Amino acid sequence: MLRALATADNVVADVMGRFQYVHINNSHILHLANVSIDKLSPSILRAPDPFRMGFQHIKIQDIKWLVTQLNTHKHTSTCYKYAKNMERKTCRMRMPRSHPLINNFNQYLICACRCNMDIKFIWSGTDAKALVYYCTDYITKTNLSFHDTFSLVQKAIETSDNQSTSENSIEKARKLVLRCYNSLASQQELSGTQVIAYLMDSGDHYTGHTFVNIFLIGIERYLQNELNQVKTTFTSSLTTAPALNSDLSDTTIDEEEQNASAIEEQFLVEHSSDRQKLVLVNLRVDYQNRFVALESICVYEFVSHFSRKSFNDKDREIANRSSYDAAQTSSGSGRPLQERHTFMAEHPQEKSHGIIKRTAPIIPVLIGPQIPRQDREETQERYNRAIATLFIPWRSVRDLCDGNQNWNDAVSARRQNISVQSQKIIDNIQLLHECKTDRDAHLQQIIANTQSNDQIEPRLSSEKEQHYQNEVIRCLKEVGRFSSHIGTIIFKMKCYY
Repeated sequence: MLRALATADNVVADVMGRFQYVHINNSHILHLANVSIDKLSPSILRAPDPFRMGFQHIKIQDIKWLVTQLNTHKHTSTCYKYAKNMERKTCRMRMPRSHPLINNFNQYLICACRCNMDIKFIWSGTDAKALVYYCTDYITKTNLSFHDTFSLVQKAIETSDNQSTSENSIEKARKLVLRCYNSLASQQELSGTQVIAYLMDSGDHYTGHTFVNIFLIGIERYLQNELNQVKTTFTSSLTTAPALNSDLSDTTIDEEEQNASAIEEQFLVEHSSDRQKLVLVNLRVDYQNRFVALESICVYEFVSHFSRKSFNDKDREIANRSSYDAAQTSSGSGRPLQERHTFMAEHPQEKSHGIIKRTAPIIPVLIGPQIPRQDREETQERYNRAIATLFIPWRSVRDLCDGNQNWNDAVSARRQNISVQSQKIIDNIQLLHECKTDRDAHLQQIIANTQSNDQIEPRLSSEKEQHYQNEVIRCLKEVGRFSSHIGTIIFKMKCYY
């Protein structure tokens, strides 16, 4: 990344070397031979030098140029996609504002970052959560939606069908795939940093973490099926079985689990110690048959810190030691050997594979239907089942839920088995849902205002909110915040280069 930024800086420096400030009509402006100043984008130029003579005047002219070129809203079809009355349509971006078509901006930020921005003061935790989710979702969103992708592919296929050639089927298929790829690639938006990364062969992404998938719903359904059998056995031993059975039925299936084929447990087909024999293995089988020393870790921690590995004699020698000691297992030079454990005898690869500790923890990613909100009554059972599966240690369903319990009661009774670190993750899952809800509520309010009002005006605060705002401003003035310091401003900013 540093190499990419250095290269970008050299490119800009080379371009800037062809520019110079000239004095025209008592103003300092940039000039380039045979190029009109109106055709240049201020985002490609450096900010004015603070040590240059006449900096304040140059800075003001630079900010005016930036605001008019980058921060002025231009209506497009996206502005009216929620408008019902197309004859009297209004912009969903709540334009115009206090100044026609210009977003709020901070002069120092826009001068330094040289990109469009929209600055906003965050008054409440609800607004903060909505904007955090919005910014995260905006950064990680795909460039093309599914329907746009399908439309482009369909257009490429139709073009291919209209061409009659004598080529064989393999060549036709190759050209069709190439045509589809070109149709998609031509519509991708690329940032300046992304282009530089491609040119320098630095890869298409960078991350400080490693990730692994967990197909959670498959493990959940396995446990639910096992629990249903336990409940059947439990109720059959009671004289009041019919009345009790009605309260113990499986009520955890929600709308995201309707497709049974999508939630079936998945396995890998691998060789056992006998090379002529194939066995079925997956994460759930590895976890259930983990070594006794790992009894107290949950599924999430197991995936994060350990993995299955083919064992040789040296691996098995380390794993069979009565007590693991990093100093004893060190080879004498370099880093200590990784911690190893054998599987229990019930594991189908017990003789050929084992468990090895990762050199660094990785981040588990949940695949399938997401964990629902904690406060939704209709999905309480599914929520507690997912939490128990991930964060409470278990070998069988009896470790998680008794035959006379539902999942809600089972988690409440075993809350002390959840580690502090796991509880933080559980809290973050709920916080993510709250952020999404606040974001959706804010968006619905904007849509409702757009559809009901002919003129979009800034939202008026309630009397209580206005009083709170006035008190905040008064306190800031009393401590000299406005006179001697530049206040800390929480802002959202989208960059286009």
